[in-house]
Amino acid sequence: MLMGSLALSAHASPQEPGTPSAPPKQTAKQPAREAPALTLEKLDRYIQYRRESDAALLRVTDSAVQKSQEKDGATTLTINVQQLKEQGDAVRAKHGLAGEDFRPLDQMVRNISEARFKSESAAVKAAIQGLEAKAAGPEGPDRDMARSLIAFWKKDLKVDPMLTKEREEYGSATVDLVLQREKELKEIWLLKDAATARAFGAALNATP
Repeated sequence: MLMGSLALSAHASPQEPGTPSAPPKQTAKQPAREAPALTLEKLDRYIQYRRESDAALLRVTDSAVQKSQEKDGATTLTINVQQLKEQGDAVRAKHGLAGEDFRPLDQMVRNISEARFKSESAAVKAAIQGLEAKAAGPEGPDRDMARSLIAFWKKDLKVDPMLTKEREEYGSATVDLVLQREKELKEIWLLKDAATARAFGAALNATP
């Protein structure tokens, strides 16, 4: 469970640690959900928020990883969640993103970013690599679980270059607008994903 939570947390909101719940499934006949009102100006403010918020989160996470390595057999990373929440609230207010539409905006941009860049996920690749020994081990629940997780993550890495699901969910115009900042969002996504991979590696190495 530790490996699963670490591998998936790269795409979770720093204000609410853990994996966000998946959006409800929709069929092609259903209209796209009403996406948050979005302009390039607002998206740029969101990107600045993410850069600052993620930088703070990475500092806290790297510090926690370092401390965990100083304790023999430590497998738990201790992070002050309340402090992170307060920092996130302050950064959102600074960039004018403290309104009620922040959560759907954040989830939308994260979903589109993950769908676009997940094939390059360092966190998932690290998780798969860490599970390979158990998957090749003796028959038993651990081997079965490891094989199931590897199969799930490899399947999840497949990318739809057209972002069909996201276009059905948010509308093509919104997706196209978000992708106008693809370079900036990719940089943010990959940096955070790499940090998750480091945390996963530290936890794995600390396991007795």
